Amino acid sequence: MESTTAHPSLTTPKPLAWLYVIGAFIGLIASMTLTVEKFELAEDSSYVPSCTFGESFTCGSVMISEQAAAFGIPNPLLGISGFSVVMAIGVLMLTGAALPRWFRTAFVIGLGLASIFCLWLAYHAVYNIHALCIYCMIVWAVTITMFWFAFLRFMGDAADRSPGSGLARVHATLNMLRFPILIAVVVLIAALIIIEFGFFF
Repeated sequence: MESTTAHPSLTTPKPLAWLYVIGAFIGLIASMTLTVEKFELAEDSSYVPSCTFGESFTCGSVMISEQAAAFGIPNPLLGISGFSVVMAIGVLMLTGAALPRWFRTAFVIGLGLASIFCLWLAYHAVYNIHALCIYCMIVWAVTITMFWFAFLRFMGDAADRSPGSGLARVHATLNMLRFPILIAVVVLIAALIIIEFGFFF
């Protein structure tokens, strides 16, 4: 049986744990706000969501789209449940708990799938719905950011078990460029949005 005593590959640095807690909290607030707005819109079709700023930034168009309930459940409710779990895990990590490797693997996979879902939603918002939701973009940003740093930590755990390997060298390079890569992704997404909505800004 795998030991759960403190080990470099099983514990989480405090800054990373705080990232999970703060990021999940921000995502949770955005998801809860979206849920309230969605209920308001369902009760009154003339309701103007608080995140409506002109033709380009309008949550209403996004909320009534098919993609807003991709799995038959309103996306904000998925966000509330998902971010609550991430926040709880982050708090657990802050206590110094050494989590089993399988748990950490599942955590990274979960964040990865959530990030893919966010990118899918972003694609549809930009190219099919032709409207942007501020709260949705906040959710996308915190989810992808948490996944990126969780992935690097997961990769680092594997690299620690095989120092000097190709994986260790790749991790060292990615870790050194972690912020430039994240910024590049944000700039790329922003550029695609500007190109698509350029006439409306």
